[in-house]
Amino acid sequence: MSIFSSAFQNRNFRWIFGGGAVSLFGDQFTKIALPWLALTLNRDPSTLGLVLAAISLPRALLVLPGGALVDRLSARAVLVYTKLLNGLLLGVLCLLASRDALSVPVVLLLSLCIGVVSAFSAPAASAILPQSLPPELLAKAIRVMVTAREASVLIGSIVAGTLIAVLEQLPGGSRQGLAVALGFDAFSFLFSAWTMSRVTRVPKPASPPATGMLTEIGVALRQFWADPQLRWICLYSAAVELLVAGPIDVALPVIASEQLPHGAAALGLLIAAQGAGMLVGMAATGLRRSRWALSLGAGLLVGDVLIAVLLVPLGYSRATWCAVGLLALVGVVRGYIQVSVFTWIQGRVAPALLGRTMGLIMFINLALTPVGLVVSGLALRYMSPGALFAASSVLVLVTAAGAAAGTPIRRVRAVHG
Repeated sequence: MSIFSSAFQNRNFRWIFGGGAVSLFGDQFTKIALPWLALTLNRDPSTLGLVLAAISLPRALLVLPGGALVDRLSARAVLVYTKLLNGLLLGVLCLLASRDALSVPVVLLLSLCIGVVSAFSAPAASAILPQSLPPELLAKAIRVMVTAREASVLIGSIVAGTLIAVLEQLPGGSRQGLAVALGFDAFSFLFSAWTMSRVTRVPKPASPPATGMLTEIGVALRQFWADPQLRWICLYSAAVELLVAGPIDVALPVIASEQLPHGAAALGLLIAAQGAGMLVGMAATGLRRSRWALSLGAGLLVGDVLIAVLLVPLGYSRATWCAVGLLALVGVVRGYIQVSVFTWIQGRVAPALLGRTMGLIMFINLALTPVGLVVSGLALRYMSPGALFAASSVLVLVTAAGAAAGTPIRRVRAVHG
């Protein structure tokens, strides 16, 4: 029986997948529309960095309480309410964009609100599968969901970028394409909230009497710190994410706007190329490992070195096909690493601590994300995307070398605890 057919035999998974796939597809519209909107309001790349940071900062500050809330209530309940709120916020953004009534402060405020809601939805999304499915189905379900996510990136990015670019060419259509894109994502959140409400409530395992939220977070923190391999993998990954994700998120819209033809359509192709590459990398995690295969930790280090090498020519690309090819290769490496590490973590952490632990891991990553976005936006005021990527690549190489020499990461094996 194939991975897909065995996963879809479970009723809860069908509802989770249905709503999640539509929501993930809609997310790609906002992922292109929001940075493009920021650039239309103000051509300064630092404004783009601030808008993206406004979403990331609340996630960093609130994701730990969000994880604790998921463990206290349920991932299902948290997801239903947060998706409703995100749909409402994007609906307001869509309405204001359609009336050409947006300004930088308004976009920053709405982005901040979206970030607050996302701080609670992110750990819930990570915990919904373990809380709703039998353990023997978890690994298959994760692989199907992550594959669906990258397929949504691939298709949704092309559709959204093309739609925005086409509508921009129509009379008075400079903001209409952005409004349509944001409106579709608002609908996708509302639809996903309905499907999540159909997920059957899974009885929670018996737990000790409730304690304070800070105490519960402290339990997860102590468990996390007591596991050296988990601790170093997460800290290292957060450092690399700071050096890679921030520059990519801020520089890609600038590259599409200033260095490549076709504007928003080119941005859609770039994001789709990375999504396609990630699909290939994720699919590769299901291949049978040979006896010469690297361990999980060594593969993580080698993969990050490859990403650093590929980023340099990407920043200097003037041809869309060249940038698309390079970003696809980056996606292959990131996809393989992402699924391998995520599955390893899901299998290593006790289910009762999963929401808080995933919230803690997200906090470690997200705490640095706004810094990377703001610094990248400011840096692009004084240097080209190519120079930014070159500097980022050097720092990634130094970080990987330090991790290989001074941490147990290279000895981490892809086995479940």
